[in-house]
Amino acid sequence: MRIIPVGVHLDEFPYSPTSFGNVIGFIGNMSFSLNLDAVRHFVREIFPSLRDRFGMIFRIIGACPISIQREFLGHRNVEVTGTVARIADAVTGVFCGVCPIRGGAGIQNKILNYFALGIPCVSSEIGAAGLEVCAGEDLLVYRNASEAVELIGQLYQDETKRRELAESGRRILEEKHDWRRIQESVFAEVECLLTERAALASRR
Repeated sequence: MRIIPVGVHLDEFPYSPTSFGNVIGFIGNMSFSLNLDAVRHFVREIFPSLRDRFGMIFRIIGACPISIQREFLGHRNVEVTGTVARIADAVTGVFCGVCPIRGGAGIQNKILNYFALGIPCVSSEIGAAGLEVCAGEDLLVYRNASEAVELIGQLYQDETKRRELAESGRRILEEKHDWRRIQESVFAEVECLLTERAALASRR
């Protein structure tokens, strides 16, 4: 058995951390039920306090059915991009990305996207569970809605922390989830398996 990690094509997600902006980003296909649940929870239970205290904007980036777009656009300071040609072009002004996932398992691609782009990430415990990361150093992890509000608010006011998280996230991405490196490892593993099979066949 060979385990190959999820990867990101770095050419499509250039590292471009921002030192300004009041936008919270969420990257995800809104046809997926777990993403829809996560965003509904965030918009209802977490975002209102941040919007009212700091004037923040919440931007949902990715494919989104028209009916769901209408639902979220009914909330003040919420933006919905719908399908975009390139995610990197839709994150202007995003000072942090969120992963408020409440169910599921495995690595969340949206967190890898944030890491690649240099966007500090604030995640639920479930959202961060599939990654080999250190909470507080590589990303921020919350246990409940009030803690999420506090962490995002602190991050908004702390440019140094945003820069540190961006640098750490990108480093993790390059070391463990760069698709080019993963592709090379896949070829190497296949070659190894073929060599092992040939060696077994020769002994029969």
